[in-house]
Amino acid sequence: MNACLRDLAREDDDYNERTRTWMKQVREVAFDSEDCIDTFWCHIGCQYDKKVLGWFLRTVHPLKILKVRHSLAIEIQSLKTRAQKVSERKTTLAVTVYHSPLVQRIQCRAFIAASQNYDLRALLKSVLKQLLQKPYRGPTNVQEGATEDPLRDIETWDIPELIGQCRSYLVDKRSNLEEVAGNYFDEFISRSIITPTSIDSSGKVRSCRVHDIMLEVITLKSVQENFISLVGNHQHDTIGHDKIRRLSIQGVHAGGNKELFPDRNLSHVRSLNILGCMEKPINIKISHLRLIRVLDLEGCHWLSNQDLKGICKLFLLRYLSLRSTNISELPKLVGNLKELTALDVRNTYVREFPPAITQLRSLKHLLAGCYKYYTRTHRVKRPSGKVAVMVPVGLKNMSALQRIAHINISSSFRALHELGELTRLTKLCVTNRREIEKWTPFGASLSKLSNSLRHLSVGHMEKQDHGLEFLIDLSHPPLFLEKLYFWGRVSALPQWISSLSNLVDLSLRENHLQGELLKILGRLPSLLSLKLYVGSYAGTELCFEKNLFPRLKQLMVDNLANLDDLSFQGGAPDLERLTLAFFRVPVKGISGIENLPKLKEVEFFSSIVDSVVEGVIAAARVHPNRPRVYRDDLPMEAF
Repeated sequence: MNACLRDLAREDDDYNERTRTWMKQVREVAFDSEDCIDTFWCHIGCQYDKKVLGWFLRTVHPLKILKVRHSLAIEIQSLKTRAQKVSERKTTLAVTVYHSPLVQRIQCRAFIAASQNYDLRALLKSVLKQLLQKPYRGPTNVQEGATEDPLRDIETWDIPELIGQCRSYLVDKRSNLEEVAGNYFDEFISRSIITPTSIDSSGKVRSCRVHDIMLEVITLKSVQENFISLVGNHQHDTIGHDKIRRLSIQGVHAGGNKELFPDRNLSHVRSLNILGCMEKPINIKISHLRLIRVLDLEGCHWLSNQDLKGICKLFLLRYLSLRSTNISELPKLVGNLKELTALDVRNTYVREFPPAITQLRSLKHLLAGCYKYYTRTHRVKRPSGKVAVMVPVGLKNMSALQRIAHINISSSFRALHELGELTRLTKLCVTNRREIEKWTPFGASLSKLSNSLRHLSVGHMEKQDHGLEFLIDLSHPPLFLEKLYFWGRVSALPQWISSLSNLVDLSLRENHLQGELLKILGRLPSLLSLKLYVGSYAGTELCFEKNLFPRLKQLMVDNLANLDDLSFQGGAPDLERLTLAFFRVPVKGISGIENLPKLKEVEFFSSIVDSVVEGVIAAARVHPNRPRVYRDDLPMEAF
């Protein structure tokens, strides 16, 4: 049924009323079928401990669900009847189309009726032809004009070898859901359906907006298809649908919108998103949403630790966002969420994960901690080491993990060793305050992740300690990194950094590096963004010479105490954005702005020296590209 709906969606959507009604019936049968299966899994998904009470509950559990099994059997029979009626209507429609005058004009046409007792051999032949994708060119030893079935001798084929070829073909062609979604997102941008509003240093879109007219079309289409139900948006209030599948609550306050939820059945909700609700919406009992898969509560300040206990009963939940809420701990039964793939507790008061979190074997994204932003463009930020989260022992059980941010490695040595067994990790962000000895086991685990890591952030908060010395002697450094963030003292820049050919984003802070830093970094072929935060460089000059930084587009220099000279002498020819902060006026100033032909904007933030800003504004006025110069402490309209 889903395949049928996808095929129809690819065609022109100018359907007649009969086809549109039929599509709605097919969609509802498909959804109800999934609900039936999910309901069954919810009842058998209960978890019990190993104590005497747990043994007793496991014993009586099959008896408790006998009634559920009986009711589900009746519902399955009803769904079967509904599906047969819908299919019969479509068969009648297909026969009508086939015999229409338009189809009669087609020379090559055929009408094939496939019953439930289909020909398995013929089906397998069709599948093999599609999988192999090797068009048959015909034999060379037969007389001209003769035809031959390429699958005639199928009985003589080496079936095990063929299965292996098919399997390898399928593995090569498969892609995960995130990649598919990313491709769709890029296509929306290329077609100007959505417009990026924030792009990071690596070119990744962080936020976007939709034109008002396009938003109107998308909303109207989604409402018509019952793809989403909106509450609180009076222009498109759609709470009247019979079965709500995806619900978005926008700006509803307790007491003021009570009439929107009278006796509303939300048992079929699969996705719930609550936006701008300062108080808890009426009649929303999260624990009753047994079929829900996506729960986004970002910014819901009314959410409490007590509310989270009901979430642990949502056995089908896959995505849970508690970002920017006031929760301080996760419930002890969080391990019941076996299907959870993403957990976001960033910018909350959670400082330690419960031991039960290691039972989430399907979890791919574990996000914690928070950033502090210093500019309106969010280009200057600092991870807060005080809010990094402690992880428990048993981390190795979470073998599906791909992203972890931000964790405090002050955990046990055993937990640090287990970190190296997460061989699917692509992003890892860790911090440490004073315990230098903890970096040694972390370095050993980091060497085991050298082939998978693409994003690494390490920070040692104590300014006086050389906490990052372990990076110099890594046995197997992560050479496939695309993003790298170093925060902490180190005697010299690790040599393996010069081999990071895929690195696009590099940030340094409190490293106190000296020597020819720019000559080393300037040879990185893919580097797009370089951020030199406070204390990162102890030298007196930064000179961007010719042939250095061939692809650099963003440069940030943040209050380097000893800096006397910032000059551009032919290097960084693609530089577009320059972000600067100075404690004092550089002795030799900022020179060579005219040598940056693609420069678009210069931003001053934090400590701002008026004379430096005026000098850059004067240089921008005679620049061929007329870059925009502005201060973060004044409205952008002032420049």
